[in-house]
Amino acid sequence: MNLDKEEILKNYTKILFEVNKYVSLSIDSTDINMVQDYRGNAIKLLQKFVDCLEVTDYLLIDSKPRIPLNIYCESYFTLGTLYKSFVESEIANAKELLKKNPLNRSEQTILLSSEHEGLFRKAIGCFNMILRVRFEDEFALAQIVSIYTQLCWFSQTDLQRGLQFSQEVLLYSPDNETIHYNLAFIYQRLNRLELAIIHYKISLTLSKNKYNANDVKNDDNKNKNKVTYDDEQKIKEREESRRLILNNYNGISCIYRSIKQWPEALHFLLRAREIDSQDPDIQNQLGVVYTEMRRTDLAETAYNTAIKNYKRSFISTDHTFFLAELYLNLGHMHSYNGDNNKSIENYNKSLQVCPNFALPFQNKIMNLSYLFDQLEDKRYIYNQHKLVNRLYKVDPNLNFKFDKSFFDTKKINIGIISGDFVDHPVSFFISTFLKLFDTSRFTITCYSECVINTKLYNPDLRFKTIKHYSTSSASQMIYDDNIHILFDLAGHTAFNRLDVFANKPSPIQITYIGYPYSTGLDKMDYRITDNICDGDFSVSQEFYTERLLALPNCFLCYDPDVKQEGKTHKIINRLRDGWMNIGCFNRINKITDSVISYFNDILVHFPKTRFIFKTKALINKSIKQRFINKFDKSVRSRIVVLDCTLSHDDHLLTYNQVDFAIDTFPYSGTTTTCEALYMGVPVFSLYDSEYYFHAQNVSCSILRNSDLDFYVVDNRDDLFEKIKVLSGRDDDFWAGLKDDVRKRFLGGRVCDKDLYIKNLQNLLTDLFTKHSELTS
Repeated sequence: MNLDKEEILKNYTKILFEVNKYVSLSIDSTDINMVQDYRGNAIKLLQKFVDCLEVTDYLLIDSKPRIPLNIYCESYFTLGTLYKSFVESEIANAKELLKKNPLNRSEQTILLSSEHEGLFRKAIGCFNMILRVRFEDEFALAQIVSIYTQLCWFSQTDLQRGLQFSQEVLLYSPDNETIHYNLAFIYQRLNRLELAIIHYKISLTLSKNKYNANDVKNDDNKNKNKVTYDDEQKIKEREESRRLILNNYNGISCIYRSIKQWPEALHFLLRAREIDSQDPDIQNQLGVVYTEMRRTDLAETAYNTAIKNYKRSFISTDHTFFLAELYLNLGHMHSYNGDNNKSIENYNKSLQVCPNFALPFQNKIMNLSYLFDQLEDKRYIYNQHKLVNRLYKVDPNLNFKFDKSFFDTKKINIGIISGDFVDHPVSFFISTFLKLFDTSRFTITCYSECVINTKLYNPDLRFKTIKHYSTSSASQMIYDDNIHILFDLAGHTAFNRLDVFANKPSPIQITYIGYPYSTGLDKMDYRITDNICDGDFSVSQEFYTERLLALPNCFLCYDPDVKQEGKTHKIINRLRDGWMNIGCFNRINKITDSVISYFNDILVHFPKTRFIFKTKALINKSIKQRFINKFDKSVRSRIVVLDCTLSHDDHLLTYNQVDFAIDTFPYSGTTTTCEALYMGVPVFSLYDSEYYFHAQNVSCSILRNSDLDFYVVDNRDDLFEKIKVLSGRDDDFWAGLKDDVRKRFLGGRVCDKDLYIKNLQNLLTDLFTKHSELTS
């Protein structure tokens, strides 16, 4: 062995000559297989040589190594580069093979094998040997950073692995802006938002410093037409820094958007716009934030700028999909403005660009519910919902079996998927179940698409975040948790995971509360409703792919304490002035032209009435004016638009300005109706007894289950007659009305938590028993 080592050291120049020959052949060859063979031969020779080198020979003060230091460093650098190039080519080949495999393309990604990682780590080891003798060698450090960046990139489906790589490389280059950006991105996807912001801001500071340091300025003493190599490098590095600055601003803004802190999100996007006013990704996100802040005029300008420049995008690398996303967001903006037709028009544009894009399709069919009364074919929406089955592909690698042993359990395991456990209307109606479920009969796991306080409802709840989880990963998690009954609380609204339900990780799947119509999914088993909302099931069942299940009484239970924390808001009867104040606090896209026509007729027919509107979209002055202009000129002076309130408490108190409310159709209010009744304001709602359209009948169910049947109306004439009755009531009636309405509501079946929890738990137990018997 010693002789071999001695022989190698004595003839190292010949060995290095052979290595260089193989390297040259690999460079000249166009056959990838031959290139890899040449690299492999070079690696074997060079590895034998460096194995003979003793690093201590270069560290001792008085040592005189036989091999010069520059040869030592160059050899390790060449070997590290060869390992790196070899594995990069191997991964590139795997990527090409993957492209040719049509199976389940949506789940395909380049996975980093242990063999690939081993080769990358050998390369890192070579560059580390250089750093042992040249402790700050910039070329070795640059290669190590490059390798770790690739390791992170190829570990996108394994965030913990990517985090490990990013933390490892931070030791080598703690002042590298790209490393901090990668760490921020991973922490963001892991929902560790504080750490994400810290690293985004570190990366941002480092990027700005490099951006300013590489500013190429004209020198009057130089030829302005002559650009040196150094200047070209500075220009290149400055462009890279500019892009990273935009990425960081976008990342920070994205975090603030995810927690609905819109002013902060806007601040960082405006800072990004100062760097590049035409960047399409920044303009897209500006559009999103402006829409949420109800400055849809600014949002539309931002989206149009982004559409014009969409091919310039570097944050969004798939330009076609990015364009589809822009039309999706523009459609969402028009929906906020109450223009359902323009909204659907833009969703269709998005689908024309990307026919298999789920979100514009889902938003489109959601908006169709606002227009149900205008559709000649009432089954059109149902048929559209059925098309959703084309969007979600079942992963053939998942093997979910629900045999008898799956049901052999002391407790029923309930899973709930939602992005709306807090700060959303859904939270008012699911909180009773989450707070009061019988822990001796059930375990409940909430799979959240948003970051939430896990102890908000009940310490016995299990919370798991599935945001950023692939369809297969989330489905496998739910199956491994032995979930017997899986709830969907979103339908086709934001943060839905219908893709998971399409894989059916649970034997019993139920859609509930969050969406007023069928999911259309073949794999969704049931939908919970009641006998008022969906009336005659022989009629309404035809509009659903799920089997309808009726809860006794109301299918909802309203919990006013979700945001009010035990407060009781004071009802103040306004001074009678001979006028009736009619309220409508529903979203503007529910106040369709058909509804406005009703409201206009009321104002014309009853000259001593005012209409009071309160909805966020009307913050925008142009939208507000367009809305008011839909009414006859003669009645516009009797339309009042209230400013939006900052707190939920203040919002509730505005109901004190209203005598009674009139609900929207064909999409009624749910939370708005409950809030109005809680504040003692009765709500007139139009009942659909022909098609039993669920979205229209929810408020009617709430009213009848609160013993407020008088306010359920069958048609326009019935509504007008009842308004006439109210207009003739004396002051004593009005003085006691609100207290009576609140008492009926809070004492009724909609707010009876014990009755609701008994009904729901019995229904779930019966379902579990039925399915377990079927497997016997």
